[in-house]
Amino acid sequence: MVTLAQLEIMTEADLEALIAKEKDSKLADDARYMLGKNLIEGSFPDKVPRNEKKGINWIKEAEKHGHLPAIEYKTYYDIRFEKHPSVEKIVKSLETCVTKSKSARACATLAELCHAKQEIEGNREKAAQYYMTAAEQGCVVGLHWMGVYYMEGFGVSQDLNKAEQFLLQACKAGNGQSAY
Repeated sequence: MVTLAQLEIMTEADLEALIAKEKDSKLADDARYMLGKNLIEGSFPDKVPRNEKKGINWIKEAEKHGHLPAIEYKTYYDIRFEKHPSVEKIVKSLETCVTKSKSARACATLAELCHAKQEIEGNREKAAQYYMTAAEQGCVVGLHWMGVYYMEGFGVSQDLNKAEQFLLQACKAGNGQSAY
């Protein structure tokens, strides 16, 4: 079994050969993802020279096959670098990541989006559910915000004991803001 860490240090030519050999397998999608990521980020320029456009194309190929790391990577790439990102597409991709892998990062982002649109019925509760899923995985952002939500009664019933528990966990995990 070839790991992502092993794929990460392969040359561009080796990754392309592996993709051609493995075609539509999970290993080929892992290789597409890693090749795309390395091309975009330029992490190993001696093995994979930086080429953002080519990298995005490899990520999109893996994304078409439902490769979760590629879906999540492309989503955050779009959030950061697209001039006019499609919020609907971003939400759909994040929901896929949450449904299939309970990605704490995707949960926290969806919670932030729901919090930002709290005036929409049900969004306060959705934000709390997403942060709780992240908190259950030990995500410091989820832990912090669940503490705040329980303190304020935002999307959950106010419970100062639970608020204290979540904020203490977040503080112990390194979030200084949770100490206040």
